[in-house]
Amino acid sequence: MTPFDLKSQEEWTGILARVAEATKMTATLTDDKGNHILDEKGERYPLCRKIRENDASRTFICSQTNMAMLEDVKQAHKPVIDECEAGLVRMVVPIFRDDVLIGQLTACGLVSKEEEEIDPFLIAKQVGVSESEVEDLATLTPAVSKEEIETIADRLFAELNAS
Repeated sequence: MTPFDLKSQEEWTGILARVAEATKMTATLTDDKGNHILDEKGERYPLCRKIRENDASRTFICSQTNMAMLEDVKQAHKPVIDECEAGLVRMVVPIFRDDVLIGQLTACGLVSKEEEEIDPFLIAKQVGVSESEVEDLATLTPAVSKEEIETIADRLFAELNAS
């Protein structure tokens, strides 16, 4: 079973657009293994965009976080809010049917208001730019509180997992 067995691509596109608007982050639908199957092509903030432009940093920062959080939601059976390897907020809302994970809705790309700050050294090293450029890009990225994202994630989890 996949998320497309539950809703059409058009319906998922609408949900992703709504989530992207509510969170101010880029939203993605994945399968049960974390592979992207549908993206909301909203505008990424400059720091996230810079990270994602580079294959190596996308693998090290984005993919590594994606795999770790996939395991977290499999264990928790509820939404997980954390930061990626770069320190940007990431939300993962699992989609279950009959207690089996069939997909996830993710959103990412903002800095946290209360958690650790981004890691300019790590990002600069991975992306191939200076730490000051990373810091400049980070100042252009809005901040969000964990509580704000948890509220959205919990509501979305209830909606997506209603039988």
